[in-house]
Amino acid sequence: MTKEDSKELTWREEYGVSVQVPLYYASSHPDREQRKISLKELSEHADRESCWFVIHGRVYDGTKFANAHPGGWLPMKAMAGKPDATDAFEAFHPARVHSTLLPSMFIGVLDSSDGALSKEKACCSESKCSEIEFTQAETAIVDESKHEGKEEEKVHEDPSLQAWRLQEKKVEVALREVRQELLRRNLFAPSASYYLKMYSWQLSLLITAVALTLSKTFWVLGAVVMGIFWQQTAFVGHDIGHNAILSHRKRNLFWGVLIGNTLMGISLGWWKQSHNVHHVVCNSVEHDPDIQHLPIFAVSEKIFNKGGFFSTYHKKRFDIDFFARALVSFQHILFYPVMAVARVNLYVQSWVNLIIQPHGRVPYRELEMLTLLMFFGWVGLLVSTLDTPEQRWAWIAISHAVSGLLHVQICLSHFPMDAHREGDPWRASSWFSLQMQTSMNVETYSPLDWVHGGLQFQVEHHMYPRLPRHNLREARRLVRESLMRVGALDRYNEMGFVRGNMFLLSTMRAAANEAAKLKKGDAGFYVSPFYHALNLEG
Repeated sequence: MTKEDSKELTWREEYGVSVQVPLYYASSHPDREQRKISLKELSEHADRESCWFVIHGRVYDGTKFANAHPGGWLPMKAMAGKPDATDAFEAFHPARVHSTLLPSMFIGVLDSSDGALSKEKACCSESKCSEIEFTQAETAIVDESKHEGKEEEKVHEDPSLQAWRLQEKKVEVALREVRQELLRRNLFAPSASYYLKMYSWQLSLLITAVALTLSKTFWVLGAVVMGIFWQQTAFVGHDIGHNAILSHRKRNLFWGVLIGNTLMGISLGWWKQSHNVHHVVCNSVEHDPDIQHLPIFAVSEKIFNKGGFFSTYHKKRFDIDFFARALVSFQHILFYPVMAVARVNLYVQSWVNLIIQPHGRVPYRELEMLTLLMFFGWVGLLVSTLDTPEQRWAWIAISHAVSGLLHVQICLSHFPMDAHREGDPWRASSWFSLQMQTSMNVETYSPLDWVHGGLQFQVEHHMYPRLPRHNLREARRLVRESLMRVGALDRYNEMGFVRGNMFLLSTMRAAANEAAKLKKGDAGFYVSPFYHALNLEG
C-alpha cells in the first residue's frame, strides 16, 4: 500500500452530479497503512466514546466527529464496530466526504486474514466479482465455521441459513453494480422541471382548500382538499429532507424549514433526526424509532416476547404493562382510527425535540419555532372564519383524517415486514439485503405515482436514499433485473395497496393475539409464557 490515492475509480454523487473518483484517498498519516486491525479489536470500538467503522476494508475512527455528525451520532453508532459499513456510508454521503473527512480519520486496514467475513469482503467488496471469487468466499465461510464457538457452530450447521448467507453476498455485489449504473447515467441529479410541476400542483391544492373553506358553503370539501395538500406536501418534505431537490444539504434544510414547517407544522429537524436512524437500522426493535410505538402498537411479538427492550433512540425502556397489553391486544382494530389522528403526535414530537434537545443539536432552532408558530397562526386564522365551533372542530378532524392516508402509506412499507432484535440469526448482514428484509413496495401504475409520492418504492428508496423520487421507478426495474440474474427475486417484497393493507392488518392481528396471551411477571410487566419458562418462572 502506497501513500497515493487508490488507483481504482468508482462512481459517486457530488451536489447531484455523478463524478468518477478514487475508491479511497490517501491518509494524512501514511504510516497507518501498515497497521492491521482484527475483527475482535474492531468490535471493541462500537459506541459513542469509541466509534470505529470500516469502508472498503479501511478502518476509520469517527469518535471526535460523532457529536458534529449532521445525521446525529446514532447512525454512526449503528455502523460502529461492524465488519463493513461501506454500502450504508456510500448511500448517504456525497463524494466530497471521502476526500475531505475520511483521510484524517484513517487508522488502519481491516485484517483480511482474520475470519471468513473479512475474507469474503475482500473478494466481493467491489461491484464486480467472478464466480471463482464467489466460490472462494463460500469456501472461506465453511472453513471458518469449523473454528468458531459452539453457539456459532450451530448456526452454521443450518444448511438453509448458510445458503441464505451465501446468496446474500451475490445480492450485495449485484446491487452495488445497480448503484454504479444509476450513477453512470447521472440519475442522482434532481429534475427542476419535475419539481416545478410538483410545486404548481401543491400550490393549486392550497389555494383551492383555502378558497373552499372561506366560501362557507363548501368548507367540508375545503377540509378534504387541505388534507390532500398536507399529504402531498409531505412527499416534497421527504425529498428535501433526503437532499434530493437542491443537492446542497444546508440549502435543503434551510428552505425545508422555512417553507415546509410553515405549511406543514412539523419540524424538519426532528424528522431528519428520527428518519436518519430509521434508515440505518430499519425495523430494529432496539434502535428504530419508527416501530417503537408502545403502549399503542407492537408490530411484532419480538417487541414484547423477551420482556421488553431498551430504546437507544428514546433512551428508555419499553415494557408492556397492563395498559399497553390492553391496547396492543386490539391494535389491528385501532390502527386506522389512530392513523386518522397520528398527525397530532408529529406536532407534539416536533416541539418536544425543539425544547428538550441540547442547544446546537437542532440546526435553525429559532427559525423552526417561528415557522411552526406561523403554521398554527395561519391554520387558526383560516378555521376561525367558520361560523360555529362545531364546524371548526369538524374541519380540523376531517383535514387531519384525510392527511392520515400518509401515515397508512408510511406504516404499510415497514410494519408488516420482519422486525429484528440483536442476535437474530436470520437478520440480514448486508446493507441491501436488510433493506429488502424490512421494506415493502406498493405495486401501482405509473399514472398513480403522484398518489404515493415515492413511498411506493420503499425498497429502492432505502437502498439508494439520495436518489430523486422521479428516478425510483427506473431503479426498481434495474434492481429486479439484477435480483433475477442472481436468483434472489424472492427476497423482493411488493404487493398492491389493498392487498398490502390486508397483509399489514394480518401481521398486527397476529402480534395482538400473542399480546393477549402475555402473563404478568415478577416485575409487574407482562411477558410471554416462553420467557417465563426460560427464566423458570410460573
